[in-house]
Formats: sequence, structure tokens, C-alpha cells
Amino acid sequence: MQKNNKIQKKELFFLTSLFVFFIFLSYKFSFVPLNNTENKLTYIATFIKNGGIPYKEISDNTPPFNYYIYLIAYKIFDMQPEYGNLRFFTLIYVLFFILLIYMISRLMGGAAVAMLSSFFYVVFIYKNYYSGIYALPGLFCQFPLFLSLMFLIFIEKDYEKVDYFLSGFFLCVASYFVFSIKFIVFISAVYIYLQWKKRGDKVKYVIWFLSGFLFMDLLALLWAAKNSILEKFFQSYFVYNFLSFFNGTNIIKNFKELFAFNYYLFFILIFIYGFYKSFFVKKINYNSLLFLISSVICIIALFQKSMNTGYYYLIVPFISLMLSLFLKDFIFLILKKKNK
Repeated sequence: MQKNNKIQKKELFFLTSLFVFFIFLSYKFSFVPLNNTENKLTYIATFIKNGGIPYKEISDNTPPFNYYIYLIAYKIFDMQPEYGNLRFFTLIYVLFFILLIYMISRLMGGAAVAMLSSFFYVVFIYKNYYSGIYALPGLFCQFPLFLSLMFLIFIEKDYEKVDYFLSGFFLCVASYFVFSIKFIVFISAVYIYLQWKKRGDKVKYVIWFLSGFLFMDLLALLWAAKNSILEKFFQSYFVYNFLSFFNGTNIIKNFKELFAFNYYLFFILIFIYGFYKSFFVKKINYNSLLFLISSVICIIALFQKSMNTGYYYLIVPFISLMLSLFLKDFIFLILKKKNK
């Protein structure tokens, strides 16, 4: 963690400029009609707003937090798709996530890395097939997923149990936007285990992490039981989403859709560097975590029955961070050789 965490004026100027740039990019897209997924989630959110219970009267397999974040947008902006209020809500959400990724990358590599990663994020998140930001599960999953990473990586002394519990909790929250995020729990648990020397600490902190994860699952099951939909919720969310993997996959087609623009070679090079940083360093660190989690997300995405832009949204913040850290190392290496 960086010792000097005071935000400088140039950073505030950069963030303000980046926000203005992103809003400018997004303005025209604000009036684009909702796609099929957005229309479905809007309908279910409206149904819930009128007193309906998801999974009971409406049969759907989408993780439940997607309905409720649409419901929040509905209540705040009196959401009317024809006026783009959902687009406006999504824009605000992304601006908050830019602040989060800026904060995390600043702790990892300083102000320069933070500015680069947030800039790359804006460029990559917007430049997809549709040239816009859709309100998809993969986009809303970003915030809790990176909150989990923040609590996992930047552990405060004497607050280890709390940090690990919160990391597990927010990772599970992310899985209620995108079910496949649940599989990342194994990577995070191994990461925690390898961070500590004493076996007692290893086991203790892994248990605290898993406790946070399972606590969120328990809350979801209690919610389902309270609404008398426990069986339907379990079948729709857990069973269906788990069994949907590896069903009718088309890896080549999915690869083209996952990386929604022609930067295949560029992304592959970043992953190769991430592999090097993960397995050819003396100690596992956040580089390893970024590489392994993003790799698992890619593998899961490639083996899905049907692809959508949501998985691309999940990959973008990882690519942005890894690219920024790569550039930092590359520039440092050049300067080091030049000084010799």
C-alpha cells in the first residue's frame, strides 16, 4: 500500500476531465432503446414495484439483485425507457465504479497507475460492439466484485477478520448479479491461504472469508423462505445456473463476442504478462490475483451456452488494471536500463 495517499490537485483535475469525457461519450447512447435483457429486467422490476414476488408469479433464472438494482433506478428516476432514465442511472453507477477502480489501482501502483487504469477502463468499457453502456448484470457485478478484491488485498492490521469477512460477503453479493462469480471463491480462498505463514492463521482467515460468503447466501435463502419461494428460487438461481455451464458451447464464436473488438492479440499479450507476473515471482500477490480471476472469468465465459456483452464488462476492469501495471513495469525497466 502506498504511504502517501493524499489526493493531489492534478488527480482531481484528471478525474473531473475523465468524467466529462465519459459523459460526453455516453450522451448519444442515452437515447438508445433498451435491448431484450434490459426490457425483461425492467418488466420484472416494475412487477416487483407493484407488489409482485420474483420467481413466484414470473419464471426467470436471472440472479435476483439485477431486478432490485433496476427497481432502485425505477424509484429514483421514475424510470421510463423511452426517456433513457435507465441509461442515466447506469452512467452514474459507472462513474462511481471509476472512483473505486481509481482508488484500488492507486493503492496498487500510485497515482500514475490509477490515472491510466481509469482512463483505459473508460475507453474499453465504451468501445464494444454497440458503442455504449448497457445495464447488464456483468456491469453491475463490477462494483461488489472489486469491493471484495479491495478488502482481500489491502488488509489492515488488527482488522484481518473483518476484512476477510467483508471480502467474502461482497464476492457473494457479486454472484447475485452473475452466478458464475461464485467459482472465484476458490481462488480467493487459496490466495488467503498462501498469504500467511502460520497454518493456524491460514485456516482461521480462510474460515472468516468463507463465513462472509456463506452469510450472504444464507440471507438470500432466508429472503426466499420469507417470501415462500425457497424451492423455486433454489431451482431457478442455484440449480439452473449451475447446470447451464458447458451446454451447447461454441468457444470460437464466444471468443469473438467476449472480446468485442479486434484487440485479440493485445489482450493475449497482457494475459501472457499477467501469467509471468503470477508464476515467476517469489511471492503470490495482487498481480497473481488479477490474472487468475480474470482468466477464470474468461474460461467461464467461453464455455457458456450463449454469450452476451456482460462478460466483456466483467473482463474490462481487470484488463485496464493489468495493462496499467504492465506499463508501469515497462517504463521502470526502460528507465533502469537507461540509467545504467
